[in-house]
Amino acid sequence: MSIECKNQQKIAIWSALEQAGANAEKEGYPPALVFARNHQSPYVAIPLNLFIGLLKARRGFQIVSKEEA
Repeated sequence: MSIECKNQQKIAIWSALEQAGANAEKEGYPPALVFARNHQSPYVAIPLNLFIGLLKARRGFQIVSKEEA
């Protein structure tokens, strides 16, 4: 995974994601954006298909539709 980190009070999320994606493409890895602001917990933004793949890799995980819930 190619990780881009930002610690800013106000973040231009789409610009930061573009930068993470461009760097990841050069490195041949999927992008991950880690972002936080002062005195707050950090968050991670990754592509949805990667997130779902990570969830599916977890033992016993199932995707349930709204109709089934």
